[in-house]
Amino acid sequence: MANRLAVAVYCLALMASGARVVHPQTVFFEETFNGPLLNSTRWRTDDLTAGPRWCGSTPGSPALPGFWIDPEVTPCVGQLSVPPHGSAFLDAGLLRISAPIGSKTILYLSSRLPGGVLLFPEDGDFRLKVRMRYDQFGGCGDGLLVVKWDDTTPSGNNASITASNIVFQIWGDAPGIRILTSLRGTHEQLPVAIQGQSQFHDYEVVCERSTYTFLIDGEPVFGPAPNTDRPTAVWLGNPTVSYSGCQDWSAFSVDFIRVDVDAPISTGRSTWADLKAHYR
Repeated sequence: MANRLAVAVYCLALMASGARVVHPQTVFFEETFNGPLLNSTRWRTDDLTAGPRWCGSTPGSPALPGFWIDPEVTPCVGQLSVPPHGSAFLDAGLLRISAPIGSKTILYLSSRLPGGVLLFPEDGDFRLKVRMRYDQFGGCGDGLLVVKWDDTTPSGNNASITASNIVFQIWGDAPGIRILTSLRGTHEQLPVAIQGQSQFHDYEVVCERSTYTFLIDGEPVFGPAPNTDRPTAVWLGNPTVSYSGCQDWSAFSVDFIRVDVDAPISTGRSTWADLKAHYR
């Protein structure tokens, strides 16, 4: 009893001093890919394997300069691409993303903004966790990106990435898995060597007090890096039309995407009787 009261007094002292107290977490957003279909209130499912694709000046890059086209009717550097643009299968709780050899395009799936379900809180701390695996590596790269992009509509020159909007990027191509970010002002590849390239890995982005830390399988690989930018969207695959002679795309499977935030804490005043009862 005495020990438990001492813990309670210590916690109250920490709160009074302004020191950080670890709060319990609650789920803000979760996608487990367990349903028979993707949820169209969360994802732009109408663009999944057909519709607009990005025709960029740099082959394979979804960045400016470039523009969105329908590659079935409008050529990108002389190349047409007939749907389906890759394939997506929901299988045993996994989203499997791939494309046949020779395809100029692959699946592209972005979260729906504006008007869709929010993936990230507008303020406060959060923790993003993604579990995924690369099933094969190809010369055409693809992956999962966490970005600050308030309108994911694929039209005009609304690029899905810019020099500064990439919070976190998991990218797989023939050399293997690469981790990239723009949080330090430039789009940089992190010096991270991931063991077991074809195994499932847990990727985490932790934002606490506008400071970012990345973890892979629980081990820190980046940060702490201060940045006030907040992610708003996630996209998977690659929206580009490949016209550089690349013949095969990397294939990967996503188990889940989850965003946790601090659980609400009661602001009501506790009496000593309440504390003693709680710590008995």
